[in-house]
Amino acid sequence: MRHPGTMKISDSQFARYFLLHEVDLPSEVTADILEKQVDVQSVGEPDTVSRSGGAIIIHNPSSFVMFLYRMLESALSGLTADGYHRDKMGMALLHMCRDYAYKNHKVDFSGPPILLDVDKIIVPSTIIRDIIEPLVGHLDASNVLFAPCFFTDAARVISSSRQLENEYDVEHLSLGYHEFPVVLVNASIYNKAAQNAHLVVKILESSLGIERSKKVIKNILLNERDGIISLLLMALKIGEGDPGFVMDFVQHLQDSTNLTPDEVNQAIHQQSEVIASDTYLSQHIKVAQMNSPQVFRQWSQWSMLMGLIEKQLQPMRGSMWPTSENVKPHEDRLRLMIKERAAEKGKSQANFEDMLESARDLYDHNAVEPGQLIETMLKENRVWKL
Repeated sequence: MRHPGTMKISDSQFARYFLLHEVDLPSEVTADILEKQVDVQSVGEPDTVSRSGGAIIIHNPSSFVMFLYRMLESALSGLTADGYHRDKMGMALLHMCRDYAYKNHKVDFSGPPILLDVDKIIVPSTIIRDIIEPLVGHLDASNVLFAPCFFTDAARVISSSRQLENEYDVEHLSLGYHEFPVVLVNASIYNKAAQNAHLVVKILESSLGIERSKKVIKNILLNERDGIISLLLMALKIGEGDPGFVMDFVQHLQDSTNLTPDEVNQAIHQQSEVIASDTYLSQHIKVAQMNSPQVFRQWSQWSMLMGLIEKQLQPMRGSMWPTSENVKPHEDRLRLMIKERAAEKGKSQANFEDMLESARDLYDHNAVEPGQLIETMLKENRVWKL
């Protein structure tokens, strides 16, 4: 396998999404991680990682999922000193990498690389021809090469045949010098939203350059006057139909440019208005949740895997062993008092009022309203109440 040269973590679409939305790191730390260099090499033990200066070197990735995992695991390794939490983070990260790569997995890609005209791919061609070209003029859209790759996420621009010769049989691709650049879309990723969104971004970068393409995408997301975001959402709905595809595509497109927090809120607000006015999308997408990015983060897969915050766990709380050990002596005293009180009254078993009276006597009746349950006391004194 030929390595594609030096890349940045920010070139990975999943890495941008993961670092911006799934982990709550300071913005300067996130920016520093995204700027880290990554090099893929064909020498060394498979899936091993080494360092050279500040660059992360990944040797012989055995799959795209393993490439993503090793890259982010190495980039985040210095942030978690405790071995237990490092292992926990690694398990959750591997799970998310796998879900990203196989989100729409049905059958394995087993055919040869396929070269297509972008106009034959419905969603990207509609967005480019009907939404973007009226803004910037005609684009000489690159051909699209669908081929499996262990390190491309989810698309990259290929400038010459030399970048392909050690990965594929270039002669059978029938690519002439004049047909470059082409955009390689990784067929090892079974995630249609990721593939299509990154394909649009890379076609823009190939035609307009990186900085101008970011300005165009920002205009699409924020231009409320011309209603471009409405056209984009309608194109995605008609082209694919799956509400999940629509939202994932827009999210990946949004992550490809540099939006300030205020601009993110503005973009979400405009998307919410369009979705709320659409009969089909409004039935499948909860607009209220879109307006609260923090809610999205808290209920994401990463949060569920790494451990929800105290308040979210309240409905399903179970006992913790240290707490059980500390509370046990008090519970034993309460049980003994209840048993003795029942015996004093000549009862074989205490009723509920006897239990309440015993609890009030044990836990200082002057501090507790008579008849108030211990469960109510505990609920009002959870950690988030302090």
